[in-house]
Formats: sequence, structure tokens, C-alpha cells
Amino acid sequence: MRQEQSSHDRLKAVIPERTPLFSPQLKKIFNCVDLLLEMADRREFLLGALGHFAAASAHPGEVTAPETAAEPITDIGCKEPRDDLAEVLLEVPAHSVQINQLNSISGALLSPDGKTLAVRNYRELAFVSVADGTTTVFPLGGPEFGVTPGGHSNAWSSDSDSIWFLKGDLTRSGFVTSPLRCARRLRDGSVVLAPPLTELPGRLDEVTWVDGGGLGVAHCDTRGGYNRPELPNRYPALAIFDAANGAVRTVLSLHESIRSTWGEGEGSIYLQVLATARLQDGRVRALLRCALVGQGRNKRLGGLALWTEGSQIQELPSSLNEPHSTAVFTPDGEALLVSFRLSAAGVIYERRPSPPPVSVTGRYVALFDLRGKAIWLRSGTAHHMRGTSPLAVSPDGQLGLVILPERCGGDVWGLLDLRDGTIVRRLRRFGQNRVNSVGFAGEQTWFTSYQTLEFYD
Repeated sequence: MRQEQSSHDRLKAVIPERTPLFSPQLKKIFNCVDLLLEMADRREFLLGALGHFAAASAHPGEVTAPETAAEPITDIGCKEPRDDLAEVLLEVPAHSVQINQLNSISGALLSPDGKTLAVRNYRELAFVSVADGTTTVFPLGGPEFGVTPGGHSNAWSSDSDSIWFLKGDLTRSGFVTSPLRCARRLRDGSVVLAPPLTELPGRLDEVTWVDGGGLGVAHCDTRGGYNRPELPNRYPALAIFDAANGAVRTVLSLHESIRSTWGEGEGSIYLQVLATARLQDGRVRALLRCALVGQGRNKRLGGLALWTEGSQIQELPSSLNEPHSTAVFTPDGEALLVSFRLSAAGVIYERRPSPPPVSVTGRYVALFDLRGKAIWLRSGTAHHMRGTSPLAVSPDGQLGLVILPERCGGDVWGLLDLRDGTIVRRLRRFGQNRVNSVGFAGEQTWFTSYQTLEFYD
């Protein structure tokens, strides 16, 4: 069998050992070339192994839910030799809709009446009929209709007749070139501007919508680098507003809040609004991941926090603040369902067979109260590598939809009873395309990935 030559051997064949140029110094260079070529021949993805191993044991006071499964409708079996799925019955989609008019889907929102899917990528927005897949496509960008790249800046109106968005001019690459303003786009393509928000503390950069009535959280002076020309972030802040009436209800200074919560520091603002909820008394509650990022290593102040309208931010335990985790409030805003990315570890080679992934055991979903204490927690073992996935809670607050560490030809998702974390049903997805949106529509659950919308009864 022919052995593959290293770059050192190949160069020796060209420059013999007796050649004066082949000096010890040159040999060292060739050895370095060997190492560089070896490194270039593979791409390593270390998918949070240390974090998952560290999280494998439950924290004090946390309750781990038992592994139980209700009787599903359809037995499709599983051809993969997975011990954890040997006796598990799985359900398949009841029907699916192909969205061929778009090249891909980067975000999707199902209308409140469950009849229309608003699908978007960075160039287009489309209204897709759930019944027959009829699609109407509108281009994004230009003075007629622009939106910011952030997926949170779109939301259905409560009557399912329009989409809330941020109107402004964009370049083809998505940079903002004009001031942004809240507006609604109707199904016929017409645009209705909302009253101007004159009391915002700074430049409107992005919106996280709370409901379909125009209630939202405005990100002010947080994304100046996404403007052309670039703009300074002078007074980073969040503001709760009512777009329908042009009213700003409350403002949160990010610099002051981060310093008062985590200590003094200087730096640029890092901010994510991970989840929002409207409380029974009408106030807004938001889950924030925020920090002051300074110059040099380990110069970072911040973490995960709750912000309730009318109050200062409340720091949450660091055990919740894992990278790549996703979260959603229960409908009453009194608890958080958090999905932790549980992935196998290992390396992937580009030009030769890759070694088997290293299985990782740890937590993958938990329900927390507002103090950050786990009400229940589920752990498992991941045998495959995977990225971050979305999650959802049913409108009545009884069920949660999360990805499971199991696989059966494709990803397996679970419907969980939010009272104790029990797996009620397992849903099997076909194909390898990554899921980018999930949700509930009446008694059904739905998924979108690439060009497909799937419904499960």
C-alpha cells in the first residue's frame, strides 16, 4: 500500500540531502511546514465539551425529571443502533408545505390565526398560505421597504393582517443608511407608518416585539456599527414603547445598570434580549444578556439578568448563563424554559475520515423560577454534534417544545409537560437541514427549515 508522503519527504525528493541549501535551519522550516499543512488539513470544532461535562451533575436543589413517554400515535421504528431509542415510538409530520419561491429561510412567524406564515431571509419577505402553500414575495431593502437584519424586529399584528417591522433604507449587504421607524406591512404590500417615537433616549437601532399590538423593547444606540457611515453609540439604552400610540413608557440606561449590578468598568456594550413577556398587569418583562466589554483579556462585566418594567435589572445565577443557550418565558412571565446546547465533542476532518464523536452527558433543558432556581431539569447524553436550536412554549403554558439529545435518522424533538418535565411525545424530523423556527398553532406544532414548513398533529 502506498503511503502518503509528508511535505518534508516531497521536498527532500526535489532538494537532495547533499544539496548545500538543505541546511539544518531549512530542515526546521520544512518541519514547520509539515505542521502547518497538518493543521490546515483538518478543522476542529470543540463544541462546548468542557461546559457540558461541568454541567453533567445537577446543581443543589434542582430536581431531575424522570424519563417517561406517553403512547404516541405512529410507530415508525428507528434503524439506527441507538440504545436510548431502541424501544421508543416516534411520530412523523402530519403534512408539510414547500416554499420554493425563497432560496432559504432565516426566520419564520406563524400568524395568530394559524393561517399564514411570514417567512424571511436577508433579501425577501413572503406570506405563505398554510393551506396550499401559495406564496407572495416582497423584496427587502431600498426606500420602499427596509428591515434590520435582526429577526426580532418583525412580529405579526394581533389581527393577523399585517407585520410589524422597522422601515428604513438598507444596502444590499444589510447595512442601515437612514433612520429607522416602526411600521406595519399589510398583506397587499402597502406600508402604514406608526407615529414617531419622539421620546426615545437615542437612535432606534433594533426592536424586540412583545405582542401584536405594537408593544416592544427598543434598542437605542447599540448597533452603530451596522450603519453606513458608522455611527457612535453615545448613550446605549433600552426603552419599552407602544408603537401604535407613539409612546415611550420607560427607559433603562445600559451603562448605569451594568455598573450598578456587576461593578465599575469601562467598555463597549454587548446586548441580547433573549425573551420577553407581557405580565397580567400589563407591564413588560425581558431576559437580558448584557456586558461591558473592555480592552484586553478578561475585561468583561455582565451576565444574565431580568428586567421588569418599573424596576432595576436583577442578576441571575451564572449557572443559567451558558453560551449558546436559548430561553423563552412561560405565558404568565413567571418562569423561564431554558434549552442548553448539549453536543458531542470531537474533530471533523475535511480531507480524510473523521474519528467518532465523543459522547457528552449533561443537562439540556430546565424550567427556572425568576430567582434562577431550577423547578425541574432534564439531563441526557449526546452522541452527535449539533448547534443551537430554538424552543417554544404553548399558549396555555402547559407544553414545551425542545430538541432532545437523541437522534433517529434526523433530529428528535420532544413535547414536555412543563409541570414536571416529563416527555409527553417524541417528534421525528426527516432530513439534515437545521431547524430555524418552531412554534404552536392550536393543537399542532410546526417547524421551518430551509424551504420546508412541517406540521405535527
